[in-house]
Amino acid sequence: HFWNTCCQSACTPISHCSSLSCTQHSNQRCQRCEGDYGSLGQAYSNLGTSCRQACSWREDSNSCYPGTCASGVQSCTCAPGFGGPHCRTIQQTPAFQDCSYEITGNNGVTTIQGSCSQSDEDGDAAYTNMPQVEHISIRWTSA
Repeated sequence: HFWNTCCQSACTPISHCSSLSCTQHSNQRCQRCEGDYGSLGQAYSNLGTSCRQACSWREDSNSCYPGTCASGVQSCTCAPGFGGPHCRTIQQTPAFQDCSYEITGNNGVTTIQGSCSQSDEDGDAAYTNMPQVEHISIRWTSA
């Protein structure tokens, strides 16, 4: 808690506020809420006189991803194709348009590239006889 300069009395606390200021015990303002990591994320939205729990990564919150929550954890709006309380339920099966892969051997030079969707097989499998694979990179493109 911060103290005012005129009366040496404590500001009235604001729940989840980590930086508080006031000039009287009743005009407190929160300068910074707990869990404020700037552009990386915020656990609480600073409303000046209160800190409202925001959608975040914390266990006591609603991650709401992929989605947005404009006015707190109870207002989660999931992105199209997703649902559930945290937008973690896929409601629409993705339609994959393409799949490509790159396999690199342990010598760092030998590389095989290909398209999963252009396979002579059923499009779901790709095979190689490269010994000692070091790195596999796969890229899916969906509609």
